[in-house]
Amino acid sequence: ADGTRDLIEDENPNNVLVHDLDIRAMVDDLRNAGAEAIAINGQRVVLGKSKIQCTGPTIKINDVVFAPPYVIEAIGDRKFLESAINAPDSFSASLRSWGVFVEVNTSISVVIPPYEGFVSYDYVK
Repeated sequence: ADGTRDLIEDENPNNVLVHDLDIRAMVDDLRNAGAEAIAINGQRVVLGKSKIQCTGPTIKINDVVFAPPYVIEAIGDRKFLESAINAPDSFSASLRSWGVFVEVNTSISVVIPPYEGFVSYDYVK
């Protein structure tokens, strides 16, 4: 979620807002930690197919617009995924240092919806 801390004098308010590049970086961290499936606010994120774009104060994922808070769900080894987000040198650590709210919860049961966009294959028959 966007940060709620007070801004320093003349500080750019964008410093405490969640941006598309923040979401993409966290998705990359989860993929690198072995996430096999990822969704953001119920939208499946597929490598090379999904688009995560800035639309002003909101973010568009697969052509659907969302406002904060953003809930990222991932399926994979819970310990690896949690470590990817909570590690001291992770991207989310830098977000936290700017005052952006990042929280990790683990579960043994996560359902990721299917990707609803168009997928074309060049080699699969």
